[in-house]
Amino acid sequence: MVWQKDFELGVEQIDKTHEEFIGLLSIAQNSSKAELTEVFAKIISHTKAHFKSEQEMMQEISLSSQKEHTDEHDKLLFEMDYFSKHPLMLRSYINERLPEWFKLHIATMDAALAAAVKNKNT
Repeated sequence: MVWQKDFELGVEQIDKTHEEFIGLLSIAQNSSKAELTEVFAKIISHTKAHFKSEQEMMQEISLSSQKEHTDEHDKLLFEMDYFSKHPLMLRSYINERLPEWFKLHIATMDAALAAAVKNKNT
């Protein structure tokens, strides 16, 4: 997976973090079997920091959909934890599920967050 302009939401902090996530995902997709677990651990760490930052933004602007958005974050972190313990399924998860999750999440929940942040800043 590669970064695309279509992923940009117009909030620098969100866009930068998303671009970093795509970079890590791309590294994982091209990693050897021996490297994959270590790279995935970096993805998990990055994702936790990413979600913490987004949740702070949501709280700061009193986003009405904060609970649903946070629940979605928690669900993904639970999945990541599960697949980190099941390395035989990890490559498939990285190649199939994570890119699809990202595309849907960015187009829905993160787009709404970015719109609310931009609206609050105007």
